[in-house]
Amino acid sequence: MRWKEKEVIMLSVLHSKQSKTALGIILVFLVMALIPLFVIAHFNYPCSDDFAFAEALYKGISSGNSFRAILYGAWEESVHYYKNWQGCYFNNVLSSFGLVIAVPRYYFLGTYLIIISFIAASISFFRTITYRVCKWDSEISWICTVLITAMQILYVPYPSEGFYWYVGASVYTLAYALLLFLGITLIIFYSNKKRSIRILSGLAALLSTFMIGGSNYATGLLTAELLVLAFLWMLMRKKKCLFLGIVSVEYLICFVYFNALAPSNAGRMGAVESLGVIGSILASLKQGAVFLKEWFRLPVLFFLAAVLVLGAYQVSRMDFSFRLPGLVTVLSFGLFCSMMTPPFFAGATWGPGRLINLIYFSYYFLLAGNLLYWTGWASHKYEKFCSFTQKEIKVLPVVLCFLVSLVICLKIYGLQSTNSSSALLSLAKGEAALYLGENEARWEIYEDDAVKNAEVEDFSVKPYVLYHDDITEDETDWRNSAVANFFGKDSVRLVRQEE
Repeated sequence: MRWKEKEVIMLSVLHSKQSKTALGIILVFLVMALIPLFVIAHFNYPCSDDFAFAEALYKGISSGNSFRAILYGAWEESVHYYKNWQGCYFNNVLSSFGLVIAVPRYYFLGTYLIIISFIAASISFFRTITYRVCKWDSEISWICTVLITAMQILYVPYPSEGFYWYVGASVYTLAYALLLFLGITLIIFYSNKKRSIRILSGLAALLSTFMIGGSNYATGLLTAELLVLAFLWMLMRKKKCLFLGIVSVEYLICFVYFNALAPSNAGRMGAVESLGVIGSILASLKQGAVFLKEWFRLPVLFFLAAVLVLGAYQVSRMDFSFRLPGLVTVLSFGLFCSMMTPPFFAGATWGPGRLINLIYFSYYFLLAGNLLYWTGWASHKYEKFCSFTQKEIKVLPVVLCFLVSLVICLKIYGLQSTNSSSALLSLAKGEAALYLGENEARWEIYEDDAVKNAEVEDFSVKPYVLYHDDITEDETDWRNSAVANFFGKDSVRLVRQEE
């Protein structure tokens, strides 16, 4: 064997070892970032809408009802909300069957379910796209996948609503995870020739569409748009798309007929201000541009730099033309903004924090996807750029530089700038333990049958990642009424601490 051939083999082996080492480091980083988020979940308690939705479940358990009677009571609760509040049937079921609300010592399990589901969905989706569809190198695919998931978790703007408040997180973050799983199942269905796998992935896709169809309207609209675009793309490419058509029809029936057109929605729409269809679309595009600029800080810049360096060589090798990059950017930005159209249409606002979280998750797909698409286009169109992207890079230094840059960002923006460091800070300072103790003290007052008009003190600490909402000094406030009904009180009121 010639010396040059030996040198190439040695460099290839060294490159592979470096990539595996880099992957190991980035996985350790993700695990370390997640540990404080899981630990602090054990210091959390139900709040806000939790009490409104799980009332029947709590009363059934407290009264010692049979398992069947408890389930029936929770089911009736979900039907009540479907008929009288909102047509999101899947959301209503998830919330009304929230066992973790009725038994607060298990409330942390809701957070575990949501974080694990989101991580599994995000990693599986990006891995499927980069490795199965785009044929990237395995280690590079894994590294970029873990990077994007870590950024979504660390910097999501409303962590309490995204992961810790059960009702809000389950009906938004979990629904978004289901959308990613739907994409995975459809890719597997069309890329795998094994009959058993196609059947299982097809059934999973049908089940996912049924659940997403009864979820929040932001995820619902985005799913409808993506299914229609995928169907049209397959038609244009003259590919078999019968099953995708079936999935799309099933989804539209669930989302439009059983959810959006539910009688309960008509009553709510009559009580709010709407911008109309055109006004809502324009407002969504404007606010999307605002978020695009507002969220673009140094951590995002460093993330994109890492993705560009790691992914440039991968996209340059792809057997894909990367046509019409401008159109791809316009369409993807429109999809990104469309998640805000339902709340603008229903209430003239871009939506609550739990919805903004979903837009933030999509923000990374928008930026990374467009960056890589334009890179692929440029590498195929311009010879000089092609020669640049064809050079393999050393993966380990890129990963180490990225991690060092995040540490620098902590110094610049402060320890509260990432959800993981904020959770760790709350744990270290004892805020989480104090918050848990004050919640437990409240719960004892609420469950005291001798107390009919409960008065509880305001929280002395409100950990950033845990605290979402609270009752008020006004006993007629809907949050107070929800707690009062949940525990069978005549009234519940907050007493402010004297400074």
